[in-house]
Amino acid sequence: MLKEIHGNGNRAFDVGSMGSAELKRYLIILDDVWTVEVLFRIRDVLVDNGMGSRVIITTRIEEVASIAEDGCKIKVEPLNDHDAWLLFCRKAFPKHKNQSCPSELHQCGKDIVEKCDGLPLALVAIGSLLSLKTRSKKEWRLFYNQLILELHNNENLNQDYLIHRKRLIRLWIAEGFIEHKGGCSLEDVAEVYLTELVQRSMLQVVARNSFDRIQCLHMHDLVRELAIFKSKKENFYAIYDDTYGVGLDPRRVSILQCKNDGLQSSINPSRIRTIIAFDTCIPSCSWYSFIPLEAKYLAVLDLSGLAIEKIPKSVGDLFNLKFLSLNNWESMEPFEGLWCLKELQSLNEVRATKVFIAKLVYLSQLKSLSITYVRSSQCVQLCNSLSNMHLLTRLHIRASNEHELLLLENLTLQNPLEKLELVGQLSEGSLVSPFFSIHGNELLLMELAWCPLISSPVTQLFKLSNLTELRLIRSYTGQQLNFHGKVFQKLKKIVLWDLPQVNQIYIHEGALVSLEYLHIDSLKELRDVPIGIKFLNSVKEAYFTRMHSEFARNLQMGNLNHIPKVYWSTEGKSNHLPSQ
Repeated sequence: MLKEIHGNGNRAFDVGSMGSAELKRYLIILDDVWTVEVLFRIRDVLVDNGMGSRVIITTRIEEVASIAEDGCKIKVEPLNDHDAWLLFCRKAFPKHKNQSCPSELHQCGKDIVEKCDGLPLALVAIGSLLSLKTRSKKEWRLFYNQLILELHNNENLNQDYLIHRKRLIRLWIAEGFIEHKGGCSLEDVAEVYLTELVQRSMLQVVARNSFDRIQCLHMHDLVRELAIFKSKKENFYAIYDDTYGVGLDPRRVSILQCKNDGLQSSINPSRIRTIIAFDTCIPSCSWYSFIPLEAKYLAVLDLSGLAIEKIPKSVGDLFNLKFLSLNNWESMEPFEGLWCLKELQSLNEVRATKVFIAKLVYLSQLKSLSITYVRSSQCVQLCNSLSNMHLLTRLHIRASNEHELLLLENLTLQNPLEKLELVGQLSEGSLVSPFFSIHGNELLLMELAWCPLISSPVTQLFKLSNLTELRLIRSYTGQQLNFHGKVFQKLKKIVLWDLPQVNQIYIHEGALVSLEYLHIDSLKELRDVPIGIKFLNSVKEAYFTRMHSEFARNLQMGNLNHIPKVYWSTEGKSNHLPSQ
């Protein structure tokens, strides 16, 4: 670097003969570093001579920033209005006098900066883009209308719209965007890509689940608009509404408004690969009219916002379908041909029928299954079908009613589950069945509901040492819950709901040491605050809802200063305890 600064022609300056003492002090600033390898290479050649030298880097990648000591990291927060305007003008008018905005563009520029919400990345990107355009008020206003106002004319797709990790990853996989790498599953590869997008500030994490995975995200307004702008330009996808249609001939369509049959005439059925509906007002009797019957290569059909009452048989003819999202208001009756969709990976809220349970074995690619209205007489066949699913990681089984017995003691699975939710009375021995003895220790989430256990579920489940979330709903008839010893060391979230006889909860020191979220609901006989709650030092949120009025009084007198957020309610009354 010194050679470059002084030039090779300066013979009086012999950098090759200089030692670290002669070099004295240096200041190096590296802007927008993307990889940690760059820092490692620099660190290997730079000398710490104790002279106060400094290296400053800027980066959008969290992995790069993590190398620095905690005291040496500064996270850039959104800019205030004044600084945002200065940054925008510097990028939009780099050659203008004092990099100031011409008066005729001032109001439009202010409108654009306001929509950037102080995000430096957006201000730089938009400002740089506008620097290439003519300084015409008309052209700037047209840019504003096309790139920004579209967002705020559609409430379904504003900054607060939540993107759920599982749904996004499934869409990526169904589209074929994810390829196998080594022995990793497609979902694992997709998780890496998602993490990279977060680290590069393309997506922002809103919440994480109990096993610290990203749960939902959102995209900044301007980043989203830039993505839409680029996608339309490359004909990657289009937005359809009744006013503008889709324009070109895209392979992917998002439906924002569809009150007529104009969609079919706007797309080429032989090209369409993805249809995602955001318009929740489409009549349930006509939603399938905009699905082209000739769209044999349709891979993604997401109608999760629609109130669907009946599914036409023609959906079963979409042989290339890999993602089908139909959020029925009630459990879905399995339609003829459902078992022909052999590439399906997730199937939720489908009713158990004799035919469907027998043919479930054909859906061997399922990773997530939620089956409802299960009867005792169907359990043997259901266990047999499930035993052939070698990719299953999430399983929800709900009995036809709370009195129906689920006979699952012979359930065996090839693959360990991450999540298991059982809603219904359990036959004796279910919780010590072959599945639990072989794979139980790998469960991360467990829910038991409608199963009136006589002995404490804590005693029966404490061996599930990797649980991070536990939900017990109407699943215990005893009077005491005792979290003894060092049970559930990794549990972060627990929900105790409608345990009708429980009148005492004991938490011993050393138990539930990782708990962050506690929710106790409708324990009508519980009068006293859980004994030992003072030991739960990691709890961030505690909810006590629909409790007895005496419990509420004791809660307010109790010492819960160590819990940042406490909410309680009785019949007709609710409140927060003051933050400490």
